[in-house]
Amino acid sequence: MVTRVQQYGGHCAHCGQSSVAPVPVGRAPGTPCGASIQRLATSLRSTHAISYERLAGLFGQVCQLAISEGAVANLFQAVKARFDHRGMEIRPRLRRSRLMCRDETRARVNGRTQWAWVLQNDEVCLHVLRPSRGHGVIQEVLGDHRPSVWVSDLSSAQKKHPAAQWQVC
Repeated sequence: MVTRVQQYGGHCAHCGQSSVAPVPVGRAPGTPCGASIQRLATSLRSTHAISYERLAGLFGQVCQLAISEGAVANLFQAVKARFDHRGMEIRPRLRRSRLMCRDETRARVNGRTQWAWVLQNDEVCLHVLRPSRGHGVIQEVLGDHRPSVWVSDLSSAQKKHPAAQWQVC
């Protein structure tokens, strides 16, 4: 069941002030989508790279949930806030690793090319989006840590990494 609350506002012709009606008690502002829709949308977007437009259509066809692309974007903003701290928890585990595998690929973000970086060891995997493919991203994520074995491609940023051994993939 989806309950949508619409808030109406007005402008007083007498005093010139604007006001918006408050959200009813028990109806917190935010997305009308519950946890199950958030999990499904996040899974479909992250594992299958389904666009916002296709997700909105899919929810309409499969779940009979009329949701706009903007609402999908808002849903992901709310979900993102719950994951931000996880990246900070993963970094120390990467920084203790003797073996580090990494790669990057192009990604389109808001119509611009960015780089989707993946750094992983045998325990964890960290994905970060950055506008650069340069060595600074490695420094940002790993700090001064230098794994014993570095597994990567032959990009110039990787060639600058001073690991004891280097495995080319």
